[in-house]
Amino acid sequence: MANLDSSTTSLRLNRIDRVLDYIQAHISESLSVNELAEHSCWSRWQLQRVFLAETGLTVAQYVRQLRLSIAADHLLTSTSRQIDIAISCGFESEISFSRSFKQFFSCSPSQYRKKGLRTGLLLPIGKQHQTKPALDVFSKLIKVRVETKLAFELAGLSCKINGIFSASPDFNIKVPKLWQQLTAIISQREVLTQERFGVIAVSQAEVYADNMPYWAGIVRSAVPDINGLKTIQIPAQQYAVIECVGPITDLPKILDWFICHWLPDSDYACLEGFDLEYYGPDFDFHSDKTQMEYWLPVTRR
Repeated sequence: MANLDSSTTSLRLNRIDRVLDYIQAHISESLSVNELAEHSCWSRWQLQRVFLAETGLTVAQYVRQLRLSIAADHLLTSTSRQIDIAISCGFESEISFSRSFKQFFSCSPSQYRKKGLRTGLLLPIGKQHQTKPALDVFSKLIKVRVETKLAFELAGLSCKINGIFSASPDFNIKVPKLWQQLTAIISQREVLTQERFGVIAVSQAEVYADNMPYWAGIVRSAVPDINGLKTIQIPAQQYAVIECVGPITDLPKILDWFICHWLPDSDYACLEGFDLEYYGPDFDFHSDKTQMEYWLPVTRR
């Protein structure tokens, strides 16, 4: 039964891949669900159901977000007129483009161009599960986006860890313990946010992936003065962001794919600096349904 389930999953993802590739190749054209269904061998209803299950987005949402992300990138990397960018990304008019852009990015195209910061850009989904067959962690397609995060100050605790690419990794033991210590310190205090960040000072490793400073903390402005916490300044940086859903033990496999397979095939190059881990308020290291994000510093090639 396990082999049958694996074959069914592989076939389903291969079909979704064909749809994703077709969307990317024809993003400037009119794309109907009926047309996409023909490239998937599913009915219109089946395609929408499977697409949502595998990507977390409806077909219409994915097409719209991808078009707007491509348009946003063009705004920052070219001097083309907004109307030309709109048409090249599949919008029928500058008015419809501006309306959709403002709904998605909460600002107009001209304001976005003026800010000069990449925010929430969805990169094309596809072929993640095929890059390395041994990575059986990919039961779903994985989304990657590009974000620019402004500088912030983190308050928390730190220790030295050996990372996932170390010959003797120990992060899986030290990191949970550090978070437990931090939780014990702040649990009785008034904290304005439950958003937590792990910070890995990759560039400060004593040896490659060994003895890297790791910080567990929350944004300094959300924490009252608490004895025992130290602070660190995180500079403004552009990141490629990957969402990790499932048991935390899957994280090394996901990061191996992210850094060793996705990155070389992307339009971005890695920068040595501060890697970020983002944990929401309900994160539980011991749950099989954890949800967190890994932020990798990158620059456009």
